[in-house]
Amino acid sequence: RGGDGRGAVVGGAAVAERQADLGALEAASVAGMPVHGPVRIQDEGGGADRCRRRLKTPATPLPLPSPIQAPPGTLPPLASLTELDASGTLLPGWPAAAALASSLPALAALDLSRASLHLIPPSACPTPFPLTALRSLVLADTRLTWSDAVAAAGAAPALTSLSLRACGVSTLCPPPDDSFPLLADLDLSDNDLDGWATVDAALGRLPALARLDVSGSTRLTGLAPRDAPFPSLTSLCMDDTGLASWGAVAALASFPALASFRAARAPLPTPSPSAGSARADLVARLPVCVARLNGAPISGWERREAERALVAAAAPAPAPRPLAATMLTLTLHANVSSEWSPPKLS
Repeated sequence: RGGDGRGAVVGGAAVAERQADLGALEAASVAGMPVHGPVRIQDEGGGADRCRRRLKTPATPLPLPSPIQAPPGTLPPLASLTELDASGTLLPGWPAAAALASSLPALAALDLSRASLHLIPPSACPTPFPLTALRSLVLADTRLTWSDAVAAAGAAPALTSLSLRACGVSTLCPPPDDSFPLLADLDLSDNDLDGWATVDAALGRLPALARLDVSGSTRLTGLAPRDAPFPSLTSLCMDDTGLASWGAVAALASFPALASFRAARAPLPTPSPSAGSARADLVARLPVCVARLNGAPISGWERREAERALVAAAAPAPAPRPLAATMLTLTLHANVSSEWSPPKLS
């Protein structure tokens, strides 16, 4: 407490000093703010007054040519910033978003959900913006197409995670051979993909793809086995899809690395009464390599019991014996037992 009796924050000056050092900032969020382009700094003092600096957006979007030639003082020194949440902002298209991202040399994770990127999509930009450090890109609910995502990823060779959730994507075209060399996690949930054939053709040969989410696409009704599809895929999510046949489940055996599968609320056939539950019926039909179903591990005991129940349900019931033959057998047994006596010993 200060000498005047008013409260004082212990170490407040040090905290303000550290927060004013934008060069040490590693994560930032401008989610939902009216940001629509790179920002300018207004410094209301120097030296000791750094904590009073404000970030101001220009009155009009800042058009930057490609490659970026930002004028001095346009952006704060954010050399250490690795994560930026710009979801729900007013960025007027991909050029503004990419200009902002490419000016942050260490940026590894960028969230652009619900931004108006479709106004100027990545596919309309003749020269890609350099995003060499970017590893995670979220484009959920931006109304971008798969072609736009491929164009955006062309400038991010280190990209490992991509989200196109709820973008209205219906078709997937095979990307160029050098696209997505390191992509391991792809979220295509809550779209309307028109069939597994397009998914297979576009994604089946991605060398590093390990996790794929296509949940919510009701037109995905089956899986087509191939000789060597999805070489690195370990997790496949098909919740709320149109998966409706056991043949599609059997096709999972053609995924060489698959270990986790989700199909919650998929319209699979009704399980047999002896199976006990829909999960047991599905466990019995899954390839042995799948160790998790709908997020829960499959134990050895659960798999054995499920397979035993499935075999019992498939085995034909024994034919009933005729009643007359049964009565005759019982009569003969009764006569033999009543007339038989042990031999006498001499």
